[in-house]
Amino acid sequence: IGMLDIRKAGNAFLNDHSDPLTGPVNAFDSILGGETIDNMNSYLDFNYTFDNGIETDWLTAYSGYKRETSEENFDSPYYENNQIRHIEFDQWSTELRFTSPTGGTIEWMGGLFVQDTTLDNVTGNLRANVRRGIRMNNVWEDVRWKSVFGTVTLNFLDDKAAIDLGGRYADIAKN
Repeated sequence: IGMLDIRKAGNAFLNDHSDPLTGPVNAFDSILGGETIDNMNSYLDFNYTFDNGIETDWLTAYSGYKRETSEENFDSPYYENNQIRHIEFDQWSTELRFTSPTGGTIEWMGGLFVQDTTLDNVTGNLRANVRRGIRMNNVWEDVRWKSVFGTVTLNFLDDKAAIDLGGRYADIAKN
């Protein structure tokens, strides 16, 4: 009756096989990988001044990216590490602002802001051994931000002093 050390046999097999393009493959040194990143950032800014001097500014923007990574690191037949990472991020925002003419006794600014953000994150590891199990982390996040804001400036003493009052109300929902 004989014994077979499966670790030695597996390592010998992995160390002795070849890749037709690159030659011999050593399992202890193998790292495969991949990375793809697509991103886009853009905005549109519209400014207009009415005849009465009130300015309006409308800014809308998009920011997003998608990242995909796939790796396979292995250093023995008992430790295989297949990794998958996928992140997808999208964000839209818009702001509309009205501003009074400057130089008067009362100056003001008011507006509203809306932002919508989604995040989809998938992380995975497959470790084919008895030391570590299969892990998978999923994150899906939706955030909606709505706010209104304003300021009032009271100029006095021939514009040598001023009092600013301002505020913002925000409603943030996150799932």
